[in-house]
Amino acid sequence: MKFVMKKEKRSEDRVKKNILVYIENGGYELLGVSSNLSSYGLFIESPYSLDAQTMVILTLATPPGAIEIEGKVCWVKYPEDKLPLHIQPGMGIQITRAPEEYRRYIDTLRHPVSSHYAAVS
Repeated sequence: MKFVMKKEKRSEDRVKKNILVYIENGGYELLGVSSNLSSYGLFIESPYSLDAQTMVILTLATPPGAIEIEGKVCWVKYPEDKLPLHIQPGMGIQITRAPEEYRRYIDTLRHPVSSHYAAVS
């Protein structure tokens, strides 16, 4: 029997971090919580979701202050999907635009010793 490894599409490992996320899309407003994030994407746990390919504006409530980024919903795990108990419904977001402040924040989560964010997160 031959086993095939699924190739990971991510170009960067995610950091596990729970951050409150405000999600906007032309009239729709949702709240969620990140469970993991990187410079290129994040997963937002939420019982509510938007369709795949939807463009969104996200405001992340980070310890140093709110950071706004833009992204695209790439995939969705719906509450009605029969998910294992440890997997929450939500949306996988690809980041399409982020300020340098967001990239610095991700770096501080990866290397907390050298960060002024580490003391407040």
